[in-house]
Amino acid sequence: MTKTATYRKGKEPANRRDFSKISTAIEIPNLLEIQTSFYEKFLQRTVAPAERKIQGIHEVFLGIFPISDYNKTAVLEYKGYELGIWECKCGEYLELGGPGVVCPTCRKEIQYKEKFHKDECLQRGLSYADSLKLMVRLVVKNVDEETGET
Repeated sequence: MTKTATYRKGKEPANRRDFSKISTAIEIPNLLEIQTSFYEKFLQRTVAPAERKIQGIHEVFLGIFPISDYNKTAVLEYKGYELGIWECKCGEYLELGGPGVVCPTCRKEIQYKEKFHKDECLQRGLSYADSLKLMVRLVVKNVDEETGET
């Protein structure tokens, strides 16, 4: 630590302390890397829908569903989600898409369809936004009014 004296006009010198020689106690973490890694864990973008862990957005949807009506005659069940647009070359794939998913019709891996490349987004001033699609099942129950059975 060094002491320096600075003179202000018409006043006594003020002593200042210079603490710049102190070494860093801890290493500063890469905050951007921490944020992006937790975002990837939240979305599980690189995991096939059937293999997703119960964490992040998948856990949120599992906590919200099933949703039923007041009379308990209709229930909306959560089946999964996909990020982006996934296509098969045969055009017959209708299930949830993700990395490593194989089309049951043609037995080929489905492909991610990118709207715009990152460089094109930068040139056009677009965002990197992608769609989030939920697959849900609506179960409607018929209740026998005489016996009360569904």
